[in-house]
Parts: sequence; C-alpha cells; structure tokens
Amino acid sequence: MNEEKKIFLNTIFEFLIFIKKPIYISPSNNPEKKFKFSVESTLNNSFISKLYNHKDNTKSEIDQMEKLFNRKVLKVNIGYKEKFIYFETKLNKILNKKDTKNIKFYFAKPNYGIIKNYRPYSRIDISNENKYTAKLLISTQINQMIHTTQEIENISQQAIALYLNRKQGMVVPSDQVKSLKLYNKNKLLIDTQGKIIKVDTSNFTNKDNYMVVVKFDEQPESRDTSNIEKKDRESERISLLGEHIAYIDALHPILSDYHIYGQVIDISKTGIAFMVEKNRIPIMPGLIFHDFYIQFPYQGRLKISIKVCYCNEVTKDDNYVLKIGAEFVDISIKELNFISRAKQKIINSRLFDADYENSEDLWEFLFETGFIYQEKRKQIQKYSDSILDTNKKLLAPSPIFKSIIYKDDNSIKGYISAVKFYDNTWVVQHLTGKKTENAETGKVVFYAMMDYFLDTKVNQRVNSNFLTGIFRPNNLFSSIVLGDIKELINNRNIYDIINYDFCVLKEDFNKHNSFGDKYICKEANAEDLKELEKVLIQQGHFNMIRVEGLNYENILNLRIQKDFQKLGLYRYRRVFLVKNRKKENLAYAICEYSSPGINLSNLTNSFKIFPHGNEAIIDIKAINSLCDHVIRSYRETQMPEPVLLKTKNVPLPCQFIIKKQYSNYFLDNRYFPLFKSKIEFIFSNLKDFIRKHKNREKAQLQN
Repeated sequence: MNEEKKIFLNTIFEFLIFIKKPIYISPSNNPEKKFKFSVESTLNNSFISKLYNHKDNTKSEIDQMEKLFNRKVLKVNIGYKEKFIYFETKLNKILNKKDTKNIKFYFAKPNYGIIKNYRPYSRIDISNENKYTAKLLISTQINQMIHTTQEIENISQQAIALYLNRKQGMVVPSDQVKSLKLYNKNKLLIDTQGKIIKVDTSNFTNKDNYMVVVKFDEQPESRDTSNIEKKDRESERISLLGEHIAYIDALHPILSDYHIYGQVIDISKTGIAFMVEKNRIPIMPGLIFHDFYIQFPYQGRLKISIKVCYCNEVTKDDNYVLKIGAEFVDISIKELNFISRAKQKIINSRLFDADYENSEDLWEFLFETGFIYQEKRKQIQKYSDSILDTNKKLLAPSPIFKSIIYKDDNSIKGYISAVKFYDNTWVVQHLTGKKTENAETGKVVFYAMMDYFLDTKVNQRVNSNFLTGIFRPNNLFSSIVLGDIKELINNRNIYDIINYDFCVLKEDFNKHNSFGDKYICKEANAEDLKELEKVLIQQGHFNMIRVEGLNYENILNLRIQKDFQKLGLYRYRRVFLVKNRKKENLAYAICEYSSPGINLSNLTNSFKIFPHGNEAIIDIKAINSLCDHVIRSYRETQMPEPVLLKTKNVPLPCQFIIKKQYSNYFLDNRYFPLFKSKIEFIFSNLKDFIRKHKNREKAQLQN
C-alpha cells in the first residue's frame, strides 16, 4: 500500500541539519543518476548542501553533475521513519566550484513535500573491519561449486549482497544456494539456504569479482528439530502469554551496536517463540544469536544461544511485529527448569526501553514535538557530533541510564528518560509527548518511570535514594503534576521545589574578562569545602546537600564518575571560590561537568553560586570575577559554554543573560508510594487542576 500525503518541510530540514542524514538528488529525466548530499543550512527560499563524500569527488565529476542539474527539474529523496519523502527542486547556484572540499550547492526550498511508504526491509551496509567470511555451496544446472568470500556488501531481512570471485566459478539468477554460512572469525553467525536472484558483472575495483544477491529461504531446513513431532512440541510447550510474561533481549550477532528486545510467546525443551517490534534490524531464518537473554522477575537473566527457524510478520494491537521461532543450540535441564518457573506481569505492550536502534526515530520525535526548536537546535548545533556520540553510548545497556518510549502506530508518541547523575540520585528528564495527545502519553510514560523506581529491587540495584528533575513552570502539564503535588504532600523533607533563573552566556561575554587584581579566584581546598558546607547549612540547603551529595567529604569524590568512564563519557565536579585582598571568602561556585548531550538543555554542564555571609552586601564585581574563572574552566572541556542556575538572591553576572525560568524538584524515594498516590489523585481530578491554574493565571494578569 503506497499511501501518499503532504508533509511540511521546515522541521524536516532542521532535523537533517542536526543529524547530518544524507539526501539523494537526481534529475527527473535521468533518475538513475543519484547524487548524495548533506544539508548544511537553510535560507528563506533555498537550502544549502554539500556533497556527502566531497573528498572523493574530482572537479570533472562536479562539472558533469552541474551539466546534469543545470536548468533541470530535480527530484530529492529522503529516508524518513521507514518511509521516504520526496519533492522537486532546482539548482539555483554553486559556490566555491574550484575548491571541491568546500563547494556549496544552493537548491530551491519548497514548503511541502510528499511522504510515502518506504521499502519494507532496509539494507544495512556491512563493515569490512569485522572480517566476516561467507562460505556458499551453490548448485547450478551443470555442477556444484563452493565460493568463499570476505567481501560482504549489505544485508537485509530477505537477502544478502556479496562479491564472488570469477576464478571460483560464475553463477546465474535462479541458481540454488544449498548452504550459506557467515562467520566472524570462527563464530558461526548465519547458517541458511537461499537462491541467487541478481548477478552484477559491472567493473568493480577488483575486476576478478562480481556481485550477487542471495535471497534467503523463508524456512530453511533445521538439522536439530526435523525429527521432533509437532504434537510433542505442542504438549511440552509452556505458554508465557497469560497472567505472567517473560522478555528477551539480545545482542545482534552481525550488527554489534544493536540490541533487540521482545516478549516471549512460549518455550519448550527444544526452542522458543517470541515477538519483537518490526524495525530495520534484519532477523532472518538461520541467524544465530550467541548473546541471547531471557529476563525473569527477580531471578536474573538466562543467557543461551539460539538459531532462528522462522520469522513472520504479524499484526498485534494494530502494529506490525515479527513473530520469531528459534531452536536452542545448547541448553541444560537446569536452565529449562529455570524457564518453566519464570513468570512476570504483563505490561503495556506500547512501552519500550529505548535503545540505539530507536535513536534516529527519537531525534525525529524531539524535533516534531518542538522539544528541540530552531533556537535550541542552533545553540547545540556546534556540539552535535558530541551529543550524538553521547546519545549512542547512553542508549547502550547501562546501569546509569533509563529511557522509555511510548509507541503507537509504529511511531513514538511519548518519551521520558532518567540518568544517574549523582551518587544516590537519578535525574528524571525530557518528559514530552505529541501535542495532540500530550497529557495522555505524558501520563503513560511518567507512570512507567514511576513503576521502574517503585520496584525496591530496582532501587537497590541502581542505588537510588532520591529523584530530581527540572520543569518549566509555564508548562501546564508539568506545573500541575510536578508543581501542585508539593502542596498535596506538604512536607519539604519528602518533596520540595527550588526555582532558578536559567542563564546562558552573552554572545559578547568575552568582553567582560578584566576585573583587575582586587579579587583572588581559586579552586577550593579541603578547608574551603568545610566552610562551604557551613554556608549551605546556614542558607537552608539541607535537601540539596542530601540529593546532590554536597557534604564536604564527598562533594568532589563522585563514585558515579567511574560508571560514566566505563561508557566512554566523563562526569566530574569542581568547586571554586572568590576572595578579597583580605583573604575573606566572598562566594562559591559549585560546577558540574559532563559529556555534551546528557541533558539537551545543558543542565548537566551548569553551575550555582552561593554567596558567603550577608546577602544584603553581595559584591557583584566579585561574582563577575568568579564567573570569569568558572567560564575558563569549562573551556577545557567538550562543552565550553556552561549554564548558570541562579537563585533570586544572587545578582546576575555581567557575562550572562536570563533565558527562562526552571523549577527544580526532588523526591525522597522512601516515600514513592505516597508520591504515586498523589499523582493518581491529580490525574483523576485533572480538569479541576487545569481550571485552578487558568484562574490563577487570570488573577495574575489582572494584578
């Protein structure tokens, strides 16, 4: 079904610029001539692009491209959400033609494009670095031949493309592949059969090679289960689709950066059936998972090896899923008994833990919902590579990051995440949903995150004593759920809120970098940290000390630092202070440093200022000098532009401007059941709370 509809392109262009996703442009009268571009920026009536692999293009090739494009109607294709977008454009001009590395193409930018269904199974390129080896036994009309090759082009759910050597024999379409085995070193990854469906004898770099495409058989013969009677399989099958369920997760044997997650349908002594969300990851019959885990409640995970026997597309809750049957390669009686005892409550089938496979869809969702708007995109654009790298590392299985998505109709509708940013505290962040159904999806993902931390065993495992997070007080949903609950709980030791001005650096902040020699700025030593703790206590920041670990013994000794380092990320803290010439402490700055992208508003690269002594006589010049010292410390990191979280009692430093307001909440996890009961009360009376907020806003406007 090739359903088409119009789509507004402005958000698409913003997404393409940030993610650096390629687009393909071809002349309408010569669609086979496709050229790969990346979008650099947009103007009112045009978008500016560069060749995706500019270093590989010669001047003659660019001249040839210009002749093809000149005064022609051009067609643009963009892969997007298992679909593709296309629109027509024309080449307006080319700049820097002589410099092939910096050449820029200006194309006409329409307001709308057409989105339609994409191919059902995407091809995924195979990296030669992994040193895969394929061995094929091919039956032709004349004889049988064996081919061995290490040149694999790509793979999909249905087929594999690879290069064969002419010296080992030529094949033709329809030849049967009696055996196809793919190895990584000595580990068998695919053991299947198929048929040659395409042969390409074009001139490649190695003229002895030619490319073939092998389509996999839908259900190849299994050596291990061919003698098992179906009725025996039926009688011994243990169903796990009733009151309790079990889940699987597995490292893909070929695409080592990808995990699959799914739900167990049933298990027997010989194999397992499970279903996973349909996505771009190929799972074909004959694929062998060596790192396959079955998750049971409170009993740990069972690691086994399986070989896929069949993979069928079915519908579940109006969504397409893959139903997969597999045989165990090796499994013990003890493990089978473990499986038979395992049961787990059924959860919402539309809730998923996000992983790297969802990364692109998640970025699309954040742009579509306006969570990342144009101004924010421009602020983080210069750090996009680092942010994308951080996102990839966080979405790998990790004890310090939890990310939940709500998917309906095969697209993301809601999102929330949490990161363990302090030793005993998780930061809940990025709660967002589609505008048309924001409250409903927000409610679902918010409940899912609460259920995660309600589990005492989870809290023990992730060492979670507190939850904290930041919300915009002018966001109706957040201000009701996270703001009004403070009055309902009515105990600041259980739940409390601090309001901050969110301050960013001025564009010309470098002009304010000379404050004379009246002040001394330095990094805090042990005695300074003891004095800072006294200041925090005197100012009533008891909860902040508990939640963020600001007692003088631990303020710089973050245990969580090692967990970030294991993921290839960084996270640490520094404390600075400013003194006058009498060596009297005037103010402190507590600074948080972390890899870009852990929080998209850069809250995890922020600092707070705490004046020393009488707030009525705060020295603004001392604050400016301290901020200058802090800013220079961030220039040594991947995120050189910190955010200042400023309370009302602190004057605004000359280097910063106030962008917006944030409210920072915290929750003592020992009272999570109380918190959830109050949340449920709010949701059950949501209309009353909305009316209350609107009346409050009207009263404020009248005043």
